[in-house]
Amino acid sequence: MLHVAAVFTSFVPALIAGLLALVGTVRYARSRALVAIASATVSVSVLDSVLYARSYLIHPRVVVPALPLLQRLALLLMLAWMAIVAGRALWFLRTEGRGGPRVTR
Repeated sequence: MLHVAAVFTSFVPALIAGLLALVGTVRYARSRALVAIASATVSVSVLDSVLYARSYLIHPRVVVPALPLLQRLALLLMLAWMAIVAGRALWFLRTEGRGGPRVTR
């Protein structure tokens, strides 16, 4: 029961964090592939959360077979998103230096 309470109470903050990260990616990323991975991550995570809530509220003792698959897919997408962002940050630091981004107008 404690696990279910933790999952339900963490959904809203996790959703807000995911959406803010997605907005930042859409706004600042130049790669459509990165935006696609970020969008897929948030979408799969929301779908998984909705299925988890639905399955718990309707049949608490029955596990929907899609849940573990969706959770693993969301994890892999999130790791890919994080790895690409980290790789781009390292590339930026090596090519642009540590002075921060240059703003041109």
